[in-house]
Amino acid sequence: MFTSISSSVRAAANSNYGEAALNALGALPGGVVTRAIGVAGKAAKQGKNFASKGTFIYNVPDKPLRHFGLDYPHGASADATGKLTHDIDEREITARYVTGRKTVGGSDAPIPAEVYDALAEATTGRRPQAVARREIGGDAGRYVVTTDRRSGEVIGRDIFFDKSLPPRKSENVRAHELGHALDEISGSMPIDGLNDELRIIYNDLNNPQSYGKLFDPENAGYRSKDKVGRELVGEAFRAYGQNANYIKTVAPKTAARIREYVNSNPNLKNIIQFNTLAAGGVGTATMAPDEAKAGQLVRSAVM
Repeated sequence: MFTSISSSVRAAANSNYGEAALNALGALPGGVVTRAIGVAGKAAKQGKNFASKGTFIYNVPDKPLRHFGLDYPHGASADATGKLTHDIDEREITARYVTGRKTVGGSDAPIPAEVYDALAEATTGRRPQAVARREIGGDAGRYVVTTDRRSGEVIGRDIFFDKSLPPRKSENVRAHELGHALDEISGSMPIDGLNDELRIIYNDLNNPQSYGKLFDPENAGYRSKDKVGRELVGEAFRAYGQNANYIKTVAPKTAARIREYVNSNPNLKNIIQFNTLAAGGVGTATMAPDEAKAGQLVRSAVM
């Protein structure tokens, strides 16, 4: 339960959206500090904070929808109702919430904004909390991880967001902080080999139309390599959750890495899974070679 931001949220802002991104479009202070919180004797707690600083946080852009048959050239494992049963890596789809392809012949589906609170509670143990912006240091949102200083054990995960944000911006901020939560819980996804894709995503989701060049976390005031990396990943998770068709189009390697880290994670796989493309299966939708070129799906009997 949220009782005192001053005692439970004062931690390092490792990833942020916020006001910093509004000021001079890049001439911005980092404004991040790491410090102990909730000190209580020998078992003093300390925490870190993935905060959202900017109000330049836009909707994920649409891309032309790929034909289902092009995504599933060898067929897609499905049940008798046409519901997909496995993701691209042949992992069984077991989660309560799935983003991307869900049915044979169906389009990509997002995680609905109305379930963000329930999803946050299922993954972090607590629902996102709407607070006054001043209570989170002027940020638009924060994901706070609290650990026991002696054992290093995580003892709390919290998402806070500015209660004055308009509805759509609030959804985007909460989706971003959920991205940080999923990334942290799944083990902090490495970004080697993904830099170009991740920066395309970040630019597409944060660049004001008036800004004539690539917009990246450095423009928003992030300085350390780690903070920049986690910010890039947070936006990639948001993109996948809100528009799977977009991320498979512009960043297929990033989408695959997210699936790798989330879809088989024992703490997450029954709560949320990401899907875009699927592996071939038995008794599924298939395509003839010539029809694959034309992007036409041939339906066989679904077992």
